[in-house]
Amino acid sequence: MPRKNFSIINVPNMSLMAGEELEKIYELLRKHQATLTTITPGQRLAVYGMSAEKLKALQDELSSNFPVDEGIKVTSLQSCPGLEQCRYAVADSLILGRKIDRLTFDRPFPHKVKIGIAACKMCCTKPYLRDVGILAGKKGWSVLFGGNAGGRPRIGDLLASELQEDEVVALVKKALDFYIENAAKKQRTARFIEQIGIEEFRKVVLDSQK
Repeated sequence: MPRKNFSIINVPNMSLMAGEELEKIYELLRKHQATLTTITPGQRLAVYGMSAEKLKALQDELSSNFPVDEGIKVTSLQSCPGLEQCRYAVADSLILGRKIDRLTFDRPFPHKVKIGIAACKMCCTKPYLRDVGILAGKKGWSVLFGGNAGGRPRIGDLLASELQEDEVVALVKKALDFYIENAAKKQRTARFIEQIGIEEFRKVVLDSQK
């Protein structure tokens, strides 16, 4: 029985796609005879049941049609539609998401990093269960760190609240830089925070923001 290959492909622009982009993905999936496709909980595209050769060809075409910026970036960045589309939103999550999406880092992450941005307390993007969670309130943004939705779930710890957009971007950059520099290989942010303690982490990343 042949091996069943699969791949999870990041979708650009925080997983928000126009109709013509969806049509292009559908066209490529048919062209390369993908037998099964699904959208993951992280809003990425999972493709199953292809030979290694066809999978590589599909990945190459997707990459050429949906290029990503150069540099080391987070594994997954998901934002809700925010003020443009949601009546409950209290801030523009898409503008903030695009700023964070432009962040790059000098070294690879110890493990995958997922960011969820929510423009209201409904938390549709699960910010409390992401490595970095960003949540809007009437007085500004809150940043959480160390969440995880896996087999050992963990609610992210609050780092700071009532922040402006540029303060959020700076804090996320500093927190992830510290994680890169100090976490063990294959150690997710949840286990890293459990190891060093949230108070020590806050002390380092918040003091450096002043």
